Amino acid sequence: MKKATKAKLLSILTIVMVIFCMILLYCVNYTNTKQEQMLEKQFYYTVYVDAFGDTSAYLTNEVRSYAATGESIHYENYWYEVNIAQNREYYVEKLKELGLTEKELEWVESIAAISNNLVPLEKQAMDAVAVGDIDKATDILYGMEYESGVAQIKSTIQKFNFSIQNRVAQSIKDSKKETDFSFVFGYIAIAITMLVQIVIVKFVLTELINPIIKFRGKMIEFAVGNLEGALDLPEDNTEIGETGLAIHEFQRFQKEVIADIDYQLLNLAQGNFNIYSKCENSYRGNYFNI
Repeated sequence: MKKATKAKLLSILTIVMVIFCMILLYCVNYTNTKQEQMLEKQFYYTVYVDAFGDTSAYLTNEVRSYAATGESIHYENYWYEVNIAQNREYYVEKLKELGLTEKELEWVESIAAISNNLVPLEKQAMDAVAVGDIDKATDILYGMEYESGVAQIKSTIQKFNFSIQNRVAQSIKDSKKETDFSFVFGYIAIAITMLVQIVIVKFVLTELINPIIKFRGKMIEFAVGNLEGALDLPEDNTEIGETGLAIHEFQRFQKEVIADIDYQLLNLAQGNFNIYSKCENSYRGNYFNI
C-alpha cells in the first residue's frame, strides 16, 4: 500500500473516531440531562401528590373540627378551600402537566368523584352544627359512609403515589442504563482512537521520518563525493521504496560511469586510442554528451 494512501486512511479513521467520540459525548450529556430531568420530575410528583393528599385530609379535618368546636374559622377555611383556593384541582393540573398514565388519570377521577360524594355529607354535618345538633354532625362525619369515603380516598392516593413513584423510578433506571452504555461505548471509542493515534505515530516515525533521515544521510554522502555504502531501505512499490530504488540506481550508474571514465582515461594516457565504453547504455540523459 502506498504511504500516501495509508496516511489518508489513518487520517480518515482518526476523523471518524473523533466524530464518533463527539456523538457519544453528546449522548452522555443528553442522557445525564434526561436523568436530571426525571429526578426533578420525581421530586415534583412527590410534592404534588403529597400536597393533593394533604389538601383532602385538610378538608376532612376542618369539617370535623367545625363539628367538634362550632368555631366559624373551620367553616370558613373549609369553604375557602373548596370555592376559592381549590388546591386539589391545582395539584391535579400540575400532575397532568408532568404526565400521567391512563390508569393514574382514572385514580385522580376516582378520588375527585369520592370527594364530591362526601361534600353533601359534610354540608349536612355543617348544617346540623349551625342549628346546634352536634351529635348529628358527629354521627355523619364519623359514620360508616363518611369513614368509608375517607378511607377510599387515602387508599386511592396511596396507589396513585405508588404507581407514579414506581414509574418514575423505572424511567430513571432506564435513563441510567442509557448513560452507562454511553460511557462504555465512549471508553471503547477513546481506546480505539488512542490505538489509532499510536499506529499513526508509529507509521510517521518508522515509515516516514526514519527513511527521510536515511535519505538525508545518503544525499550528504553523495554531496561530498562518497558513492559507497548501501541505503538500508526496502525496495517496494511504495513512495519510500521507489525513492530508495531510484537512489540505489543512481548510486549504481554513477559508480559505473565513473569507473568507465577512469578506464578510458587510463587507456588514453597509455596511448591506446582504440577503446570503447564498457557501459554505453549508462550514458543517458545529460550523461549522453559525455
